Amino acid sequence: KRVEHLQKLAAVKINKEDIEVIVREMELPKSKAETCLRQAGGDLVQALLDLTNN
Repeated sequence: KRVEHLQKLAAVKINKEDIEVIVREMELPKSKAETCLRQAGGDLVQALLDLTNN
């Protein structure tokens, strides 16, 4: 199950500029920003909302 979940996350298309926005605005490491963005389905706004609501 975990492998399937990781494969689905890896398949999500993400934009490098979006990763940089999260790194800069939320002061997160690039790896964490990428994971958050993938979990949000590549949606920058949703990723930022998820981060601010946690």
